[in-house]
Amino acid sequence: MVGGYLSLYKVVKVFWFIREPCQISLYVVVVDKLNYKKLRGEELYREIVAKVVRHCVERAPHLQVILDRRYSNIKQRTELEQRIRETFADLRDQVVIITQADSAQQVELQAVDFVAWAFWQKYERGNDRFSKLLAAKVVIEETMQ
Repeated sequence: MVGGYLSLYKVVKVFWFIREPCQISLYVVVVDKLNYKKLRGEELYREIVAKVVRHCVERAPHLQVILDRRYSNIKQRTELEQRIRETFADLRDQVVIITQADSAQQVELQAVDFVAWAFWQKYERGNDRFSKLLAAKVVIEETMQ
């Protein structure tokens, strides 16, 4: 959904899900793809996801991670999970369960799509209206150099 069309109903529904007074923390990693030359394509995607999960595990070592089922290919799914696990292997006493699910069926993944869209608006369009609404939930907002 990043950069795509979101209906007003879906934006409002997901926004209120995120804004509820429950314990939700947002970890945002941004990459300027035009200027970032170290990795490309799927390697870059795996690195970004791994970095976000590392930030989460540092603060919550017992964690269930639900990822959007991006890949139908088992090899690519395995490579993603391996890269994620490599990034936090040095942390002690961590238990991390990683699953992949269809975002159409998971409201939590729809919320993540909204967060990604809000920060895409901020960094690509200069429109921080939506990301400002989420600012109180942001733990980390990092740009990959």
